[in-house]
Amino acid sequence: MGSKHEPSLLRQKAYFEFLLDNRRAFLSENGVEPGKAAKDALVRKVKAQIKALNYRLRRIAEIEKKKSDMAKFREERKAAPRREKKQDGDKAGKNKKAPQEPKAKALKAEKSGT
Repeated sequence: MGSKHEPSLLRQKAYFEFLLDNRRAFLSENGVEPGKAAKDALVRKVKAQIKALNYRLRRIAEIEKKKSDMAKFREERKAAPRREKKQDGDKAGKNKKAPQEPKAKALKAEKSGT
């Protein structure tokens, strides 16, 4: 797996761009046309490595942006006033239901009583 540190990726990118420039210069000195130089195996390989590095750098930037956005969001949530819970005087009576006997017991009690 590649490095996740941005400075090292930037150094790698600079190195691969240097290699690409050297290879293109070498090919142009030997009289290779630009169209054929683009199809050169080493040129394609180095360009692919640069493309991969650009993707990694872009992904690192996205992750850093997401982290900073989340940090802002957390700070805003901390700074926002908290909602207070409602205080009701008679909570016990409102939400509780009267206990009910199971239906089977109620039916037996009615039959035995008559």
